[in-house]
Amino acid sequence: MPNDPASLDDLFHKVNTHTASASELVLFLRLLEDPEVQERWTRFQEWEQAPEQALPDGLRDRLVLPPAANEPSAAPRKPLYRKILPYAAAAALVLLVRLFLPRAEGPYLLTAVTGDGEIRTVILPDSTTVKLNARSSLRYSENAATGERIVQLEGQGFFIVRDDAVRPFVVQSGLLKTQVLGTSFDVRAYPGVTPMVAVVSGKVKVSDNTGQSILLSKGLRATYDEHADRFSKFAENPASMSAWQQKLIDMQGLSLREVCSILETGYGVTIDLQPGIENFELSGHQANTSLQSTLESICFIFNLRFEQKGKTIYIRQQ
Repeated sequence: MPNDPASLDDLFHKVNTHTASASELVLFLRLLEDPEVQERWTRFQEWEQAPEQALPDGLRDRLVLPPAANEPSAAPRKPLYRKILPYAAAAALVLLVRLFLPRAEGPYLLTAVTGDGEIRTVILPDSTTVKLNARSSLRYSENAATGERIVQLEGQGFFIVRDDAVRPFVVQSGLLKTQVLGTSFDVRAYPGVTPMVAVVSGKVKVSDNTGQSILLSKGLRATYDEHADRFSKFAENPASMSAWQQKLIDMQGLSLREVCSILETGYGVTIDLQPGIENFELSGHQANTSLQSTLESICFIFNLRFEQKGKTIYIRQQ
């Protein structure tokens, strides 16, 4: 959690301008329970002086939910609502408060999040299975079993989608949208790493926000150049896709900087590269048994050396 005033103010600004990510919105709600943090935010007059207004029509029922029959009643949370309402969009409020309240029927958004080095399996309401890689988040609708099947992914996830010819399954990830009917595929959408979609079975359609699209069937993967707005398609053995689930790093066509971003995500470290080596291109798969062994293999390929100081790793030429 951020613990300095500048970071807290930055988070407050993002929530207030509706630019916060899913993980930042979750963090925002958690920080609201910290008296020290609330005291820091009292310098914003509208934060403390916001009137105890009625919730918008339909929103109260979504937030103040009755406890399940076998669960104790929860304490009222009106002060928290009073402080949040002037800042968080109603949709974001529904998304996040649902994490802390009992379940009930309704069109709510839920979020699954993974931390450093964590891989988590999520079963969606329509029985679709998603395996999330480290530092990833997945937002999905609680009524996906009967309504729209649209999810939002930040990070990386492997999807095994339940067949439904009437309701396509859609993954929104950054600039890309992947639409399927029933298949298994991998989506990579980490910041600083080339976006990628790979199909293990079935067929998907991937499109960007300019209207370009590409069809992928079993054994095909596509990467996306965000600067040129261009897709590139490659053939690959389906057994090699989603290598991260088998503790392998898929380095095909990635730069050293991109591979280091993957290692930073998986191990919670920062990697500092000597200028001039960040664009070295790698290929194939690397066994990811440990951070040290992976770095040793990469450095051997390019005749580099590395040194670790705390949570920072420095990679330099010999």
